[in-house]
Amino acid sequence: MAKRATGIYLRTGTNVYQWRIRVPKDLAALYAGKEWADRRTLSTSNLAQANRLAAGLYATWLTTFDQQRKQLSPKPAQALTPELIQFLAENFRHDAITLDHWVRTEGYWAKDTRLQGMPEKLATELTDYYQQQHALYSRAMATSNIGLALPALEDEASKLGLAVDENTPGFEDALTAMLKAMRESVEAGLERNKGKTVPTPPAPKLKEPEKVYHLRDVFELWKEADGRKVTADAVRARERALMLFEEFTHNTPIAEVTRQQGNAFKAWLQTRKEASKTVFDRLTYVKSLLNYAYRELELIPRHPWDGITIDYDTETLRKPWTTAQIAAFFAQPLFTEYALPRLQKRSGADAGYWIPLMGLYTGARSSELCQLHVADIVQADGIWVIDINENAEGKTVKTKASRRLVPIHSELMRLGFLDYLAATRKAGHERLWPQLLLRAGKPSHNFSKCVVV
Repeated sequence: MAKRATGIYLRTGTNVYQWRIRVPKDLAALYAGKEWADRRTLSTSNLAQANRLAAGLYATWLTTFDQQRKQLSPKPAQALTPELIQFLAENFRHDAITLDHWVRTEGYWAKDTRLQGMPEKLATELTDYYQQQHALYSRAMATSNIGLALPALEDEASKLGLAVDENTPGFEDALTAMLKAMRESVEAGLERNKGKTVPTPPAPKLKEPEKVYHLRDVFELWKEADGRKVTADAVRARERALMLFEEFTHNTPIAEVTRQQGNAFKAWLQTRKEASKTVFDRLTYVKSLLNYAYRELELIPRHPWDGITIDYDTETLRKPWTTAQIAAFFAQPLFTEYALPRLQKRSGADAGYWIPLMGLYTGARSSELCQLHVADIVQADGIWVIDINENAEGKTVKTKASRRLVPIHSELMRLGFLDYLAATRKAGHERLWPQLLLRAGKPSHNFSKCVVV
């Protein structure tokens, strides 16, 4: 069954999917205590369609949150271009004249005297204010006192998440344009005071360059997707493949990734000294991210590497140990003197001694032995056996056929395994190796790093 993407849920009594996204904690002040930044119906009961819609909304809102964070923490503007200067000046003019309109029509006085219009006293005060400001701005323009416009310029720039100063290219041109916009705004107010109709200018639009997405952006969106209960190992594996992609392509934007690059990347991977299955996985992980960008995020019009694959050996031949190698391994102080590994917190103390021996005498996998519980050591028809199962939370076996009973060799009993079992049970431990740290998905990972086999 398909899993729901980030934010998707169902209301009680309906099969139409809804979507919502929570206000980030660091932006809470911008939303006046609201819990949700957006809540809406997706108008579909088809989960696949809902997931596609939700992925697009999620990406859009992440961009919005980034823009709001920029406003809270402005970054130095690289340059004040003519287009940006024009936008800043026009936006100031729009906001100022819009505020004047509000004061005249919907101000604090309007509730009681709306039909009579703005009180005469307020109209006089407004005229006096505009005349003073007009004289101030005109004098500033006559004397090139463009610094008077600095607070207004800084305020407008901060709305875009930008910080400006005298070192910003185009700074003086921006101040001049802003001062002119300030005077034009009060001139509009004065004309309105004369009874003339002065329309409020429309809000300007700044054409922002389209965001350039890289595969790492896609990876972050995939990683954050709700319901994708992948293991930490799976995330790390994809990131390792991503890093190889970045190294080979020099981090090409996903919109510019070509099929030729895919074939070249495949050939490059095959030159690396890695197992063919590992090389296959690397390519597959990168392809999965490109597919996510195409199908879920709709950031690219097609999957450029669809169909590119690598053949790999389905079985890795492992040479069996020789009798001499086995003898040399078990001649280590670990087994002759019970000298446990130094990193006992990771190797599991006593596990470092018993697991290799149990592997030798039972043929069980180290991953199976690492996750054993005390209750897994039982007697069947008077014979002590290991019950390899996945009955407890977190326990796994490779295949269904892996669930089995394995007799405990008499040599293990002679070495004191049953005494160890009794002591562990008496201490109240549930797991047979209570000090062994297990890693989700790879229970033998820490053990194998500390016990040299």
